Amino acid sequence: MGLLNNVLPFSLIVWGQSQISPGLAAILNASAPLFGVIMAGILLRDESATPIKLTGVFVDFAGVIVMMDLSSITTSSLLAKLAILLDALSYACASVYGRRFKATGLNPILVAAGQVTESTLLLLPIALWVDGNDPYANVPTQVWAAIISLAVFSNAAAYILYFIF
Repeated sequence: MGLLNNVLPFSLIVWGQSQISPGLAAILNASAPLFGVIMAGILLRDESATPIKLTGVFVDFAGVIVMMDLSSITTSSLLAKLAILLDALSYACASVYGRRFKATGLNPILVAAGQVTESTLLLLPIALWVDGNDPYANVPTQVWAAIISLAVFSNAAAYILYFIF
């Protein structure tokens, strides 16, 4: 779950956004619900991709496109676009896969903690290999406090709610 919901999408979107405009990245990332409806329709017996569901997702996606600046689409990298689309597909697969945790009766706090711990264990060696130790040694205390606050009060709380509902 950590691989599908954190490691892959976060890595792909960070790289993709370094190559294309934020507006285009937002448009492509907004395809996650579309992929979610499609993946759930394919992989879950009780979730069919009905015309009303698909219409709702397409209308939502069209709304995001209307709100974004489309002038950068022709100048961006194809690989970056594909990375953002794979990020959205990974979120959709995580949503379908995450449904099994609710059925197990596991405490949502344990599931969320397991997911974030797995993600950390997978990404930490990669981050140290890519960036080395130096960038982390000179980070001010206030920045670490902000990062920890975001991790605890935003991500952790969001994942607990994610696994409850």
